[in-house]
Amino acid sequence: MKTLLRIWLISVAFLRVLSVILGYFYPATLGESVFGRALSQVTPLTARTFGTWTLLSSVVTLMCALNIESGPLYRTTMASFVIAIVFFFLEFEMYRTVDMRSAMTPFIIASKLKSCASSIFDFPICVQESAYLSFTSGLNTTATSTLVMAIAYSSIVVEDTKKSK
Repeated sequence: MKTLLRIWLISVAFLRVLSVILGYFYPATLGESVFGRALSQVTPLTARTFGTWTLLSSVVTLMCALNIESGPLYRTTMASFVIAIVFFFLEFEMYRTVDMRSAMTPFIIASKLKSCASSIFDFPICVQESAYLSFTSGLNTTATSTLVMAIAYSSIVVEDTKKSK
């Protein structure tokens, strides 16, 4: 199963590089493929910023794949997935700059990571309710339930109980 997780993480890291290339060299294409609802807001600067952020998350993901036994690196990688999920959720639900297809991609990727990783690591998944409920209190019910499901499914907080015993 570790090999499957490693292959998945490497694949995700290299797929993210496509967004980096789009961000740096083809900002109009990035705007059309990711932020189709708000093309006028995608400037060359915002495209490069998106590319840089994506490159950083790609490097973190690749490092996790190469050091698959590292609990702290795994948690950092999971945090980068959660950041991406929250970003796309907000862009879809609040700012209305991405369509459903663009918003669902990080949810799908994170769910695959969780299913592979949960069978490898003995880390119990723990969702801190107060953190996300206070954040989502101003959003509508559909948005709140979607975000709660995404955070719970993507394991926003992973605790290593072996160290706490």
